[in-house]
Amino acid sequence: LNNHDLNAILANYNLTKLISASEINAGVENINYLLTTKTAKYVLTIFEKRVNCQDLPFFINLMNFLATNSFPAPQILTQNNSYIFNHNHKNGIIITFLPGKIADKITLNKEILFNLGQKLAELHILTTKFPEKRASDFTPNKVSKLFTIIKEKKLLSTQEITLIANIIDNFTAIDFSKLSQTIIHADLFPDNVFLNNNKICGVIDFYFSCYDYLNYDLATTINAWCFDPNINFNQDLLINFLQGYNLTNKLKLIDKKYLLDFCLFTAVRFFLTRLYDKFHQPKDANITAKIPEEFLKRIYFWQNFKDFDKILNNI
Repeated sequence: LNNHDLNAILANYNLTKLISASEINAGVENINYLLTTKTAKYVLTIFEKRVNCQDLPFFINLMNFLATNSFPAPQILTQNNSYIFNHNHKNGIIITFLPGKIADKITLNKEILFNLGQKLAELHILTTKFPEKRASDFTPNKVSKLFTIIKEKKLLSTQEITLIANIIDNFTAIDFSKLSQTIIHADLFPDNVFLNNNKICGVIDFYFSCYDYLNYDLATTINAWCFDPNINFNQDLLINFLQGYNLTNKLKLIDKKYLLDFCLFTAVRFFLTRLYDKFHQPKDANITAKIPEEFLKRIYFWQNFKDFDKILNNI
């Protein structure tokens, strides 16, 4: 966006004078700008291909619901009685800027993971009262279809194809009927969380949120937070995350039983989507592609991890 675009968008908002606007070089799909006005900061998001415009009311209503119920989600600004603006045939929103430091810039510790577990549990309890539902973008069937696309593009070795096919088949065979469900975040990575003195003071990027299994959120968060940049697993971080969660929202035995399966499945999901994004990313994109191999290493780790049941039994 140039200054003309930004001024055209902001003309309909009741904001003080724009001082500066800079593109946030993060994320994979949407375009984000940090707006600094005379009195406050905001984030402007332009939604790209992966976000279906029909899902925007769900995401917006969810964030507003959370923010009005004391959960640290951003608030969405309105213009012309609408939360969504349209510019050059694309939809977008402007949200409040959340304070704190982004968690992926901070060395993680047990206290942070304990507080993260509590905050995710609060989210799951709160969203049981949210009246809307949205289907997951990454059900086993949809992940299987993505797997087929990637196989056709010959992006996987024969060993990787066999490995992933077995994991998807085993996961699909699970009886999910008694597992706990609610609205989940589904993408709770450190770059979507803000911290202040080890406390969770902000959660953003709800654009994968859906009605799904608690285990999906737990497993995604474990995969995202319990490995260091060299993909070395930190068991203490896992234990403290689960203890924090379980203290606020006690895990059912049936959910514990299948949590390792979800860790494997979500590792496969992010490995495949990162491969797909890397293959399709435009050469002039102003973002750094996520590394698929980081999640392939997680897949191999979970396949050989023998202490998961012992940890869960002591939570």
